[in-house]
Amino acid sequence: MRRMGFNDMVRMRIGVGLIILFALVSNMRLLGRAVHDLAALTQPDEITEYEARFKQLKQVLPPHARVGYVTDARRQDGESRSRPFMRYLLTQYALLPVIVLRDSHQPLIVGNFYSANGIDGETTRGLTLIRDLGNGVMLFRASPE
Repeated sequence: MRRMGFNDMVRMRIGVGLIILFALVSNMRLLGRAVHDLAALTQPDEITEYEARFKQLKQVLPPHARVGYVTDARRQDGESRSRPFMRYLLTQYALLPVIVLRDSHQPLIVGNFYSANGIDGETTRGLTLIRDLGNGVMLFRASPE
């Protein structure tokens, strides 16, 4: 068996040092990703923001009520066909335990509007605005016919 010489010891130390350096660099990259992900967690997600829009309305509505639902008739630019339906489902979720029906034949109707042009007169025909809660959320009453 051969003894290690000075050059062999130097090579071994350089090798171990490179392994340690590689491990430290890898861990720093992982730490950087974790910090980035943590920063992203502090920002509210789309569903949390959606719930916040309806917070005031939820406090106004009686629990377990049945309400109608109206919204912008048109999709916004670049939206998929399923986006308006997703908004309806998110409205149902945000207002639980209130039951949200996709019609305007209930005594109370929730308005969920996104259009920059304001409320569509055709959509709200026959409805009386009770309360504008801001940010496109409104509460209507069905006008007697």
